Amino acid sequence: MRGRTFLRQGFQTDGEVRLAGAAIAGGLDCRRGIFRNPDGVALTIRRAQIDGSVFLVQGFQAEGAVELIGATIAGDLDCGGGAFHNPSKIALNADGSTVRGRIFLRQGFQTDGEVRLVGAAIAGDLDCRGGIFRNPDGVALTIRRAQIDGSVFLVRGFHAEGAVVLIGATIAGDLDCEGGAFHNPSKTALNADGSTVRGRIFLRQGFQTDGEVRLVGAAIANTVDCSGGVFNNPGGTALDAGGAKIEGNVLLRRGFQANGMLSLIGATITGSIDCSTGAFRNPGRITLNASQAQIAGSVFLTQGFRADGSILLVGTTINANLDCEDGVFYLPGKTALNADRIKIAGMVLLRNPARTKGGFRVEGAVRLVGATIAGDLDCEGGIFLNPDEVVLDVSRAQIGGSAFLLRGFHAEGEVQLVGVTIAGGLICRGGAFHNPGETALNADGIAVHGPVLLDRGFQAEGAVRLVGAIVAGDLDCQGGIFRNPDGMALQASTIHVSGIALLRQGFQADGRVLLVGATINGDLDCRGGIFRNPDGVALDASRAQIAGTVTLSWGFRAEGAVWL
Repeated sequence: MRGRTFLRQGFQTDGEVRLAGAAIAGGLDCRRGIFRNPDGVALTIRRAQIDGSVFLVQGFQAEGAVELIGATIAGDLDCGGGAFHNPSKIALNADGSTVRGRIFLRQGFQTDGEVRLVGAAIAGDLDCRGGIFRNPDGVALTIRRAQIDGSVFLVRGFHAEGAVVLIGATIAGDLDCEGGAFHNPSKTALNADGSTVRGRIFLRQGFQTDGEVRLVGAAIANTVDCSGGVFNNPGGTALDAGGAKIEGNVLLRRGFQANGMLSLIGATITGSIDCSTGAFRNPGRITLNASQAQIAGSVFLTQGFRADGSILLVGTTINANLDCEDGVFYLPGKTALNADRIKIAGMVLLRNPARTKGGFRVEGAVRLVGATIAGDLDCEGGIFLNPDEVVLDVSRAQIGGSAFLLRGFHAEGEVQLVGVTIAGGLICRGGAFHNPGETALNADGIAVHGPVLLDRGFQAEGAVRLVGAIVAGDLDCQGGIFRNPDGMALQASTIHVSGIALLRQGFQADGRVLLVGATINGDLDCRGGIFRNPDGVALDASRAQIAGTVTLSWGFRAEGAVWL
C-alpha cells in the first residue's frame, strides 16, 4: 500500500481485520474505528512494515486482541484515547516490534486485558501518562527486555490494576512514575528486576502502590527518588532493591511511607540514603534492611524519621556518617536498630544535642557489636529505652574518635561496651544509666586511649563495670553518683589507669567500690567522696599498685570497711 491506510471515523467490523505482513507506505490511521471480535483477534498487523505512524486514538475501540507482533513502525505508535477490551487476556500485543518514534498509551487510553511490549525496540519515549491498565490478578503492562532510547512515563493519572513488569528492560532516559497508582495487593505491583535505567527513577509525589515494588539487581545510573511516595504491602515486602547498583542517591524522605519491609540488601549506592522525615512501618518485623550494602555517602534516619519495626544495617559499609539525630525507633523488647559489624568512615550520631522533645529516641535495643567507626559515636541527649534488657550494645567495636554518652543521654536497660577500643575518650559526663539491681554500664576489657569521664552529673542505678579496662588518660568520677545498694556500685578490678583516678568532690557510691588489683600510675584521689555499704566493704583496693598518693581526707566518708 503506497499511501496512508484509513480504517477510521465510523469504520466498524465484526470479525478479524488482518494486515499481517503488509507494507504500508504512509501510515495506518484507525482513529475512532471500532473493531469487534470478542474472544479472538480484532486487528492484526503482525510483521507489517509501516513507513509512517499508527494511530489507534480518539475513540478507537477494540473488542478482542490487537496484535502488532514483530511490526516495524517508522513513526509513532499512538494509542492515546483508545479503548482495548479483552478481559483476562492479551488486549494489545506489540512483542518484538520496532518503533522508530514514540509509543503513546496516554490521555484516556484504557485497556481491560494485558498490554505487551516484550522485546520491543522503541527509539523515543514510552508515554503512559494518564493511561488506565486493567488486568486484575494478572499482568497489566509488560515491557520485559524492551530497549527504550527515551524515557518511560507512568505518571499523573496512570493507573494499573495488575502487575507492571519491566524485567530486563533497558531505558536510556528516566523511569518516571511520579503520581502513578499501581494496584496488585499482596502480589508484585511493579517489577523492574534486572533492568537498566541510564537516567533517574521517580517513585515520588503521589506515587502509590498496593503490592510489592521490585528493583532487584537493577542498574540505575542516577538517583532513585521516592520522596512522598506511598508503598503499601503490609506484612510483606513493600520495596525490594536488593543487589541494585545505584549511581546516585536513594531518597526515601519528605512524606515517604512504607507499610511493609523495604530491602536494600547488598545494594551498591554511590550517593547517600536519605530517609529524613520518612515513615517505615512493619510492626514486630523488619521494616528497613540494608545489610551488606555499600554506600559511598551517608545514611540519614533523621528529622522526624520513624520506624515501627527493626532497622538492619548488618555488615553495611558507609563511607560517611550514620546520622540518626532526631529519629524515632520503635520495637520494644527486641532489637530496633541492628548495625553489627558495620563499617563507617565517619560518625555514628544517635543524639539530640539540643535535648528537644523530638530528639533521637529508641524503644528496644540498639546493636553496634563489632562495628568499625572511624569517627565518634555520639549519643549526646539520646533516649534509649529497653528496661531489664540490653539497650545499647557496642561490644568489640573499634571507635576511631570518642564515645559520647553525655548531657541528657538516658538509658533504661544495660549499656554494653565490652572489649571496645576507643582512640579518643569515653565521655559520659551528665549521662544517666538506669538498670536497678543489674548492670547499668558494662565496659569490661575496654581500651580507651584518652580519659574515661563518669563525672559532673553522671548517674548510674545499677552496677558500673570497668574490669580489666585500659585507660590511657584519667579515670574521672568526681561528682558522679553510683547506686547499686547491696551490690557492686563500681567494679573496676584489674583496671589499668595511666593517669589519675578521681573519686572525689561529690562522688557518691551506694554499694561496693572495687579497685582490686588495679594499676594507677598517678594518684587515687577520694577527697570529699562518699562511699556507702553498711555492714560490708565500701572501698576495696586490695593488691592495687598506685604510683602516686592515696587521699582519703577533706570530707571523705565511708560507711563500711575500707581495704587497702
